[in-house]
Order: sequence, then C-alpha cells, then structure tokens
Amino acid sequence: MAEALKREPHGGNLRALSEAGGLPPSRILDFSANINPLGPVPALSAVLGNAFDDILRYPDPDNVRLVDAIHRRFRWPLNRIAVGNGASELLHALCRSLGCSRALIPAPSYSDYAAAAERAGMRVALAEMDEAAGFEIPWKRLATSLRDNDLVILGNPNNPTGRAIDGDALYSFVKLHPKGRFIVDESFLEFVPGAESIADRLPINAVMLRSMTKFYAIPGLRLGFVVAAPRLASALRGQLPPWNVNCLAHRAGIVSLANRAYARRTRAVVARARREFVAELRKFAALRVYESDASFILLRIVKHSLNGFALGNKLLRQRIAIRVCSNFAGLDARYFRVAVRLPAENGRLIKALHAALED
Repeated sequence: MAEALKREPHGGNLRALSEAGGLPPSRILDFSANINPLGPVPALSAVLGNAFDDILRYPDPDNVRLVDAIHRRFRWPLNRIAVGNGASELLHALCRSLGCSRALIPAPSYSDYAAAAERAGMRVALAEMDEAAGFEIPWKRLATSLRDNDLVILGNPNNPTGRAIDGDALYSFVKLHPKGRFIVDESFLEFVPGAESIADRLPINAVMLRSMTKFYAIPGLRLGFVVAAPRLASALRGQLPPWNVNCLAHRAGIVSLANRAYARRTRAVVARARREFVAELRKFAALRVYESDASFILLRIVKHSLNGFALGNKLLRQRIAIRVCSNFAGLDARYFRVAVRLPAENGRLIKALHAALED
C-alpha cells in the first residue's frame, strides 16, 4: 500500500487511493486535494444539465463570454486575459512563451513549477525557505540569486505551506527586478479574506496565474486563466491549442464567477473551519502544525515512530486520505498536508488521527 501511495505526485487521485485502500472512491473522505468544501455553486448542476446540447457544437475558440465574465468579476482588462484547460495547461504554456533560460523557485513549492520549467528547456534553481521562520518567502536569497531573464515562480498562497505573500512586498520585489520575469500562482488566493491580487497593479514583467478548479470546486472540468501584459497574453493564446476550454467548463466558469455571495460565504466558512481545525490539530503532541492562510494545512510528525506514509496507510484503512509531502523539495516523509473541509469532516480526521497516533 505504501508503494502505491508513493507513486502519486499530486493529491486527489481517487482511483489510485481506491486501489491502494481497497475501497470504492465514494467511500474515501479525501483530505489530499484542496477543493472548496462547499462544493460547486448551487446553480451549476442545472446549468450543466441545460447545456447538454452544447456538446453537439464546437466551443468558442476565443472564449469570449468567459473572458468577459472574468473581466466583469475582477475588472481586469479584456486584452490581458487568457483562459485555459486548468492552471496546469497555462503554466506549461507560459514557461514555453517567456523565453527564459533558468527558473528560480522557492522550496518547498508545488512540484509542477519545476516540471513545467524543465520541459520548456530551463534549468531550475531552488531558493530554500526557512522552516524556523514559518516558510516565509526568502526575499534576500531570491535577490542574491536572481539573474537577468530568470523566471521566478511564486505561489500566493504557497503550496504546500499555505502561507500568503504580503501584496506590497511582492509588488516591490517585482518592480525592483525589471529584468526578471515572474509568474505568481494565485490558485488559492480567493480563499484568503482581503487578499490583494498582483493583477490589480500588474507590473509588465509579471504574470498572474489562477486556477478556478479549487475555489469553485470543479476539478473534473478543468479551468484556469492568466492575466498578463497584452502582448504576452496574445503570445500565450498562440501557444494554446484551439478549443482548449470545453463548452461545459466555459458555462461553469461563467455561472461560478457571477455568484459573489458564494465567494463571500466560502471565505468565511473556510477561515472559521481552518481556525477550529488548527486548534484541534495543535493538541497532538506528535504533530507540528504550520500557520496557513489557505484552504489546507501543512503538518510534520515530530514525536512518533510513524512517517507520513505509514500514517497515511492507517488513515486510509479508516477511509480517509491525506497528502504525504515527501516529493516536495525540502520536505521529507514526515510532512503531510490536509485540506480544510467542513467541521464534521474535519472532526472525523481528528478522531482518526487519535486512533492512528495513539495505538
């Protein structure tokens, strides 16, 4: 079972978890993927049902209505927006489009940052974050290492640490290094109350990348977008295949963006659930709990013989999945990440942890 879990580079692979645990996917409570615990916007099921006839026609290759929905929701200029089949497609296309020779990435960070850079022919250098400082972005190390035409990829909030970046600090750093290029991945930023997007005052050498699958709970549909300088946004569209956003994802994006009450409720529910969840997790002497601003929490096993894989196997026998973080640069198998779900579900994990860590 441990070997099956080790092969998984991402969370949320219910097929692999099902095979590893000998359980049907529907019986697994999945804390390995950081999806909005409220589920999709309430109207989505009806919208997709009514859109069935759309599959008889090609999607709009220019995604006009979806781009307009993003513009109306956030007020970012239309000519700066490009949409894609999830943030991963856009990340890889951006790395191909930017023409950089090296990527500089804080560690630990999402593993696909380095994978996308390497596939685009870049060398990758890591700037390690200081665990004792709470995994803050290492601005001094980045400044010392940064060369002209380097690409810096930052998660805001960062995955798996959950820490958000101060908007002024980020903007100032980007402006101070005009010969560098920056991708700021804001896939989890909408979960953070009061957070500022880099796209609100976008420097010409920065790109904002955002997934819609996490906050709007549509990972199976795949949807994301980029905000960039008009010339780069146009070049990025040229890197993407035609009809890259299917008609159902297109409709899902429009209806999700329009529901601002859902967005406000999500932020309030997740923030409250995270506070309560962290308070309970801190009661375990065997665990170190790291501060998080996002919809997930990073933990480390500190006073127990189990590592994350052994703990994950015990929890899977209780029909609960966690994300072991050993494949993040700078972390090992003692680290694991859990999503913030609704209080009753978080309570199930707390109870399961008691059983797993105390037997």
